[in-house]
Amino acid sequence: MCGGGAQRRMLSVQTLGPEGWWCGATLRLVRPLLEVPREKIEAYCRQHNLEPRFDRSNLDLTYHRNRIRHELIPRLESFNPRFREVLCHSARSIADDYDYLHAQSLVAWKHLASQGESAITFPLEPWLELHPSLQRQLLREAIRRLRKSLRDITWTHVEQARTGLEAQGAGAKITLPQGLFLFKGYDAIVIGEEIPAPDLPLVPEDPLRMEVPGTTQIPGGDWRLHADVLDRQRMPEEALRNTDPWQAYLDLERTGDQLALRARKTGDRFQPLGMPGKSKSLNAFLIDAKVPQDVRDRLPLVVSTTHVVWVAGQRIDERAKITDQTRDVLHLRFLKEV
Repeated sequence: MCGGGAQRRMLSVQTLGPEGWWCGATLRLVRPLLEVPREKIEAYCRQHNLEPRFDRSNLDLTYHRNRIRHELIPRLESFNPRFREVLCHSARSIADDYDYLHAQSLVAWKHLASQGESAITFPLEPWLELHPSLQRQLLREAIRRLRKSLRDITWTHVEQARTGLEAQGAGAKITLPQGLFLFKGYDAIVIGEEIPAPDLPLVPEDPLRMEVPGTTQIPGGDWRLHADVLDRQRMPEEALRNTDPWQAYLDLERTGDQLALRARKTGDRFQPLGMPGKSKSLNAFLIDAKVPQDVRDRLPLVVSTTHVVWVAGQRIDERAKITDQTRDVLHLRFLKEV
């Protein structure tokens, strides 16, 4: 138990309800003696001739909690006689911080989460802008709502899922305990039992001739590839600092305008940007990039008459990059019809 000195003690009050880990009816839990040291409780009982019930299992050192109480804490008090008081203050501070964080997570949940019968969806960009602590809170809350419990869900599970969402590209699928999966789409993340088909511009096996300039519709979906030809001299430099993996700026003279859109084939190779003169197996590249198997086979490739010029969603070919000698820029971007 914690010692609090002469300061006025505060009641420990916790509301348990459907918004937290408790799944039953709303409950208000009051612990009036949580911060009162054991010595003071025993002294009070002696003073008022009370005989408190004694649970002998509290002396059994086979229980982890009893070893902490009877062995660890006294040992730490040998280094700092006020250890219990410090521990009590730290516990109060952590509890208050958690209450505030939990309240913030409920606000974020209200604005971001969309819950269905078997899955919960968050928009990708707002999710990535959240503080890591809020991301962990929302992941745990999603799991709790889908499974009614956080049993066997550890910090490691949640953190691996959270960092996996940051590190992996669209199409990534992360396994969670209790039969749940986390899927990262183009503009959303989904947690549930059955992951939906990837909302990505995936292409059929047969090549599609591209309209340059113009628009190429991808069969069987709402995606299209839009191609523009731009004057290099009139383009601001910041326009070329591309951060969108589903658009590319290429040297039109190097790519030519006889382009096609297709899925990968056995033996495909290309020169990833930043690796001049070095060819790499497309299969090995996609594995290294952690692109899921079911996405690899239908990931769009823009190919010229001689080689792959862009692995969409990943990287352009070194030979197609814009240089100081570039005159015309081929701007490619995948767009989804709304």
